[in-house]
Amino acid sequence: MTVTRLYRQSKLAAIVAEESLLRRIRRVLPVTGPLSWSVKYPVYKILVALPELHNELLMALRASQHDLFGDVPAQVSLDLVSSLEVTQDVIAHDELLKALRNRK
Repeated sequence: MTVTRLYRQSKLAAIVAEESLLRRIRRVLPVTGPLSWSVKYPVYKILVALPELHNELLMALRASQHDLFGDVPAQVSLDLVSSLEVTQDVIAHDELLKALRNRK
């Protein structure tokens, strides 16, 4: 099942409950940079609700910042990054927030 389908079915918690699905999303999410913004934004917005994926979301948003095809609009990215509670690479989180604030 896709993230958006689970969300529509109010089964977002299934991502965390099903270890294999969570593991798969953790592997794929950081390499979503080249996808177009219209494809990845709805998924990013949904996954912000799952703190278990905030570290991977940070990696994905960092990778998307200067990607020609999937570049993230600064304000939207700032909103997403601001809502993340990362436990790893806190310095990268703070640096990205600072860079996004300067881009606005």
